[in-house]
Amino acid sequence: MAADLPAGPLAAADRPADIPRTFLSDPEPEQDPRSVSVDGFRLLPLGDLSSPGGSWTVHPKAVLGAAWDANPLTVERGARADSQLRLSAGAEIRSAGREALRLELDGMLRMRRYADTPQRNGSSGETTARLMHDGDAGLASVEASFIRAIDPLYQVWRDDWRGTAAFARELRRWRWRAEATAAATSFREATPFFGEDARDSTRLGLGLSAVALAGAGSAVGGEIALEDLRRDGSSPANPHRAATLLMRWRHGLGDRTAADLRLGGTIRLHEADTRDDAANDDRVAAAPVANLRLDWAAETRSTASLILSTGLVDGITATSNAARLDEAVLQGRLRLADRLDLVGRLRLSRYECLAPEISGSTETAIDRHARGGFEYRLRDGLGLRTWAELQRRTSTTGPDYDRVLLALELAVVL
Repeated sequence: MAADLPAGPLAAADRPADIPRTFLSDPEPEQDPRSVSVDGFRLLPLGDLSSPGGSWTVHPKAVLGAAWDANPLTVERGARADSQLRLSAGAEIRSAGREALRLELDGMLRMRRYADTPQRNGSSGETTARLMHDGDAGLASVEASFIRAIDPLYQVWRDDWRGTAAFARELRRWRWRAEATAAATSFREATPFFGEDARDSTRLGLGLSAVALAGAGSAVGGEIALEDLRRDGSSPANPHRAATLLMRWRHGLGDRTAADLRLGGTIRLHEADTRDDAANDDRVAAAPVANLRLDWAAETRSTASLILSTGLVDGITATSNAARLDEAVLQGRLRLADRLDLVGRLRLSRYECLAPEISGSTETAIDRHARGGFEYRLRDGLGLRTWAELQRRTSTTGPDYDRVLLALELAVVL
């Protein structure tokens, strides 16, 4: 939905992103509906653990690994490198379906333990419950999720709750979708730049999208999203209301390539200017919004995606109303052998606050994130992966840091 554009990184920095599914017809593990995501590593389960009567299928899953972290404290001049033990465990539960009704439950708990840096130890995780009804009238869904992870921008722990109710209908020439969301973010730690509650927020959103279908995978349509954001009473930042309007064009550029373009604008009405200073003149903030996605499928299990986006997000300092985010993401998968793939992801994000700090400097932060490695499926239900990750952050008012991680992990799903 438009409210999600541009989509900044939401997952913890040391977790991989799911490689997007493509329009290829071959049921490889990345496309097979039976596959299970084990921390981003999609595997076909070893078996089918069904409940008595076959009304449920249960897939326990786990990851065991070790990593080397060059800068666990993410400080400017680097901290002493340390080794890390990584353990994740969870399960995915699916109902076998009663007519058109389906229920899916998914949860994962992650523990990270350092040998010599116990202050970076922690447990993260996520859980999602999704109820769907796919009938003649359309597809209705209700979803609730909770995520505890390290914020990728501030490097502190935070909790995210989200609930979504949606209804979609597909006609012969039209597809439309309506969605209502409620979300909350709560930081569990303070930073040197803001208190524990300064960035907490709750959001209510409404969205509507519609597209007209044409031949050759083409579609033209539009999206509108409304948002109401509230903050903790102790927060120095202002709440706001926002509206975003986008026009959408999707087109198949060939048998293996597709483009999806969204263009429009957003306007945000804040309760006051940043720090109640009229000189900042950002009580009302308006900006263009754009999102371009190009997908290329060279062959089965060899895909690439390029995503370019720009738009407004919440300010990244304690007092700022809003910031512009310009982001580029390149991700892909290359099939090397029958069971071996090379996967990678590059992300460049630039945040620039609309108002300067009290010092007179305008906060501009640039995040560079690169991750690549190998995934090897030993057999159904068992996979081995190794990866390397580089994080680099520069900031005009905050600290800079570089961080390198190397890891080896064994993933299991029954």
